[in-house]
Amino acid sequence: MGFLRSFKGRIIFSSALLVAVSLGVSNFLENQKLSNEMYIQNNDAMSLLVKESAQKVKTWISTFKYALQKSAPGFAEDRSEESRLLMVKQISLVSHATSVIVAYTDGSVLGRKGASAVDPRTRVWYKKAQQAGKGIVTNVYTDAFTGKKLVSIAEPFYLNGVFKGVLLADIELDAVNVMLKRSKPETGELALYAQSGITIASTTANGREYNLNSDPELNSLERAIDRNKVGSLEYVYQNMNAISYFETISLSDDINWVIVITADKDIIFSNLKSALNESIITAIALIVVSIGILILLLNRFYRPILSLKETIGALGQGNADLTRRLVISNNKDDLDDIAISVNQFVCVIP
Repeated sequence: MGFLRSFKGRIIFSSALLVAVSLGVSNFLENQKLSNEMYIQNNDAMSLLVKESAQKVKTWISTFKYALQKSAPGFAEDRSEESRLLMVKQISLVSHATSVIVAYTDGSVLGRKGASAVDPRTRVWYKKAQQAGKGIVTNVYTDAFTGKKLVSIAEPFYLNGVFKGVLLADIELDAVNVMLKRSKPETGELALYAQSGITIASTTANGREYNLNSDPELNSLERAIDRNKVGSLEYVYQNMNAISYFETISLSDDINWVIVITADKDIIFSNLKSALNESIITAIALIVVSIGILILLLNRFYRPILSLKETIGALGQGNADLTRRLVISNNKDDLDDIAISVNQFVCVIP
C-alpha cells in the first residue's frame, strides 16, 4: 500500500495497468477474430463436403433412373420374349442392378431367369409407378434372402399413350458405403439416413446403426433437418459436444434421404484451443516484459525528480549544500525549467 501512496508508485502502477489492459484487450480481439475465422472456415469446408457427398448419392440414383427411363419404352413394343430377355440382361450388366424385371398389365413378369408366376399388379412399386406416371423410388428395405439393404426404382412405360407395364430395378446400397468412405473427413463421421430415420450407410468404425426417429438424443437434429433441409446444428450426444452438418436429398416426390456429417466440436477446434493457449501465454510474457521495461524507464526518468526532492527537502531543513546545483539535462522540458529555477533560488540565498 505504501508503494501506491507515493507519486512514483502511482505512475508505475497506472502505466503498468494501461500496458496490461491494452495488450490484454488487443490479444482478446485477435483471439476472437482467429476463432471466428476458423469457425467460418470449418463450417464452409464441412458444408461443402456434405453438399458434394449429397450430390454424389443423388447422381448415383439418377443414373439408374435415367437408364430405366430410356430403356422402358422399348418393352412396350412388340418384341419376342428372347429379345426382351436380352434387353433385361443388358440393363442389368450396364447398370449393375441386383435384379431387373419387367411387369406387364396382364400380370406377366419377365426377369433375368425368364417368366415368373408372381402377379406384380398387387405390388406397391407397381401401383405407385402407374399412379405417378413417371419413375419412382421406393423406401429402403432389407432383402429377405441376402439381408442387405435395397432400394427399387420403377419406371412405367406406355404405347401410344396407353399404360403397358413397369420396368423395375433393385439396387443394393453397399456402394453407398464405398462412396461415403471416400468422402469421409479427417475429423467426423459421414452417414446417410432414409426418411424413416434408419441408417442406409455410415463410416462409423463400430458399424453401429443409428435411427434419427427413435434416438431421443437425436430428436433436435431430426427437427432441424425437417425445418431447414440444409444446415448445421450443435448439440450434446452421448456426452460429446457434437456438431452436425446436413443436407436433404430429394429422390422422388415422396422419398427423401439425408446426408449428415457429425463430429466432436472439441476435436475440430482443438487446434484453435491450442492456438488460443499459446496466444495467452505469449500475451502474458509480453505484458511482463513490457512492464519490466516500463519500470526501468520510469526509474531512470524519475531520477531528476528524486534529486529535486532531496534538494528541496534539505532547503526546508536548513542544512542544504548551497554549492550544489541540480543537473540540467538540456531536454528543455518541465523538469529542466524547475531545476533552473531551483539553482537560481539557491544562488540568491546569502
